Amino acid sequence: MRKNIVIIGAIIFVLGIAMFAGGDYLVTHYTVTGTALTEINPGIFGHEINISSPSLLTVDSTFSSIYLISSANMTGLNASNAASRAISPLTTTSVSSEHVWAYDLTTAGSYYIIALNSTAPAIAYSYIPLSYSYLSVVTLIGIVLIIVGIIVAIIGLILKKKKIPEEPQI
Repeated sequence: MRKNIVIIGAIIFVLGIAMFAGGDYLVTHYTVTGTALTEINPGIFGHEINISSPSLLTVDSTFSSIYLISSANMTGLNASNAASRAISPLTTTSVSSEHVWAYDLTTAGSYYIIALNSTAPAIAYSYIPLSYSYLSVVTLIGIVLIIVGIIVAIIGLILKKKKIPEEPQI
């Protein structure tokens, strides 16, 4: 009985590892990342991203004036009108000097990540189509199965053998 519980725990553990690795690989495979901004106009650095389906975009930088602007609003862009043309982020987080913006891009199209500065600031961005975001749940289920597998295997190892009552000798 104990041996069977340990085997079941090991099987659950291996399934968890497979789900975690597969989910992580697929999320990484479908996520587009980048770090480059090029000078579009003097004092305006940017990078164009093309979204083919609704996506979740995150932008991470130590520079605080980063904007996401639709390509339709790029004509005549300058420092004084960039903020009014920008798409509002879903959420913004700042810790120390690190800033993170998250955008829920529901419309496919072309967008620019824009920074207004005399030099190109360091940024990192990534986006994943929302149709693939469920893959992160596969990774999470894998983590849960790994933990459950370990617990079941430990229970199987620490269980004591059942004592079979001795038959009285005549």
